[in-house]
Amino acid sequence: FLFGNYPTVADFGLYGQLRQLVTDPFPARIMAEYPIAYAYVWKIDDLSGYVTTVDTPERPESIAPAVVEILRLASKTYVPFMMANSQALKNGEHTVAVDIFDGEYKHSQPPFKYQGLCLKTLTDQYNMLQGEDLVFVNKVLDETGCLDLFSAETNQSKL
Repeated sequence: FLFGNYPTVADFGLYGQLRQLVTDPFPARIMAEYPIAYAYVWKIDDLSGYVTTVDTPERPESIAPAVVEILRLASKTYVPFMMANSQALKNGEHTVAVDIFDGEYKHSQPPFKYQGLCLKTLTDQYNMLQGEDLVFVNKVLDETGCLDLFSAETNQSKL
């Protein structure tokens, strides 16, 4: 699983998005090119009889490579959108315009209030981090390009 020996809300959130891809014929062909991701979806799809193993709430030594890659992808797509969406909501704009994949694509749409709530929730959770947990999370977010999501929304002087 993404963060250890048992599924977390992150696994189920990712599953919900990826499950749609494996059922639609065109994205399913693309997903089939990534057998680990494809297998992950079906693993989460059938957790019947799954017994959790002992896991600790302690901070891991490192982050799974799959999580790092997901965060890197998010830094080029979802993070810029969340930041632009937040700004559009604050300014009362009717359109979010954002460059994704480092400007390779230009995307525009109406702003989403729900994603504004998501960013607030993420920011609130981030702001509760302290000490070594904050250092660890900042290191991961910085290495994957996702720290920008919080730099505009939070006080980085907590370090």
